[in-house]
Amino acid sequence: MNKQKVLMTRSHLEAHDRGIKYTSKKLVEAGVEVVYAPFREISDIYKTAVEEDVGMIGLSCSATNPVYIISELMKLLDKKQEELPVVVGGVIPNADITKLMDMKVKEVFGPGSDPNAIVEYVKGILP
Repeated sequence: MNKQKVLMTRSHLEAHDRGIKYTSKKLVEAGVEVVYAPFREISDIYKTAVEEDVGMIGLSCSATNPVYIISELMKLLDKKQEELPVVVGGVIPNADITKLMDMKVKEVFGPGSDPNAIVEYVKGILP
């Protein structure tokens, strides 16, 4: 597992990509290698994470269903016995944030989150 490499992903149907692209840029500026790869299927997230040997998955959800996506991703990670931290960003309803945290998501960042705080958090959880 690459200590300073993260997968940043979003659904290919998700039109809003400003936040994930800006956060990815800030991570690169902080010395973190970023693989930016929109997904079509939830299994694509897992496949890319393993192939790229990343230390964390960052998922942006603003128009898609984060609870469903994360629950399926976590099932896949558990099945494959992968222990990759997952961080979620986007416009997430408060009720969904609780559900995501219950699914072992490490953190949820919403609109207006400080990009520098996100970078600091990510660097702090990378193995």
